[in-house]
Amino acid sequence: DVFTGERVATEMFWYIGQAHRTGTGALRLLRAFEDWGKSIGVAELRLAHFMMQNNEQLQRLYEHRGYALLEQGYQKRLGEASVIA
Repeated sequence: DVFTGERVATEMFWYIGQAHRTGTGALRLLRAFEDWGKSIGVAELRLAHFMMQNNEQLQRLYEHRGYALLEQGYQKRLGEASVIA
């Protein structure tokens, strides 16, 4: 963390295919991330949650596992971008 100097692990993106969202895949992935973080000695884990998805089920999972909402982000489209080849 830039303010505290503690080691922090940040997840930027994870995805579970639609056909596998009724099982325990999300919980298993989250637990694996937590276990990995503990094994390398991080003080805190941070997870992305894209608000445009309005994914209340994912929010409930995070909160059930002890995560709290940290921040929200903003974006602005500037038009069509060229594709990097």
